[in-house]
Amino acid sequence: MIYEDVDLLLTTAYSSPIAFYPASVMFDSGNVQQLLEKVGVRQLISDVIDELIDLAKAHGCSFPSDFNQKTMEKMTTTQTPNTMYQDFQARRPMEIETYLGSPIKLATESNVKLPRIETLYAMLHHINATNLSKPRDSPPPALAQPPPRVSSVPPPRNGPMRPPPGRSSSAMMM
Repeated sequence: MIYEDVDLLLTTAYSSPIAFYPASVMFDSGNVQQLLEKVGVRQLISDVIDELIDLAKAHGCSFPSDFNQKTMEKMTTTQTPNTMYQDFQARRPMEIETYLGSPIKLATESNVKLPRIETLYAMLHHINATNLSKPRDSPPPALAQPPPRVSSVPPPRNGPMRPPPGRSSSAMMM
């Protein structure tokens, strides 16, 4: 669904999902409080809301000066994972066009730049395609275990516990 009505698209009912839903998928967090604690996420979401405000202003809309802050506060009261995150977990198609494609279309027609939203759009398209192409019997993304960490530092050679080449360990003890 593409929204043609700018006022409808950019009201608090839609600005919150546009700002929060993609971030919850990208940072694999259905909990808004935990999402906002991740490095850089609070600023990212705030900047996305600012981009939406700029788009709205280009279309003659106005919002209270505390709109960004109020939107953030409203979303922190949410206790359940959002619909986009639920779709991601269940490997259903995510509504990327609804939440990200619509403001990008309006911005393109208005010659307004939305760099963060455009980046989220590209990344979510990739995440969605990858997620949908995984076999249904593999665990959902949040339950999948990452591969074991391998140190990038090679193990020490001839360390204090190893005898130098050509010597036995018993010769070291004498």
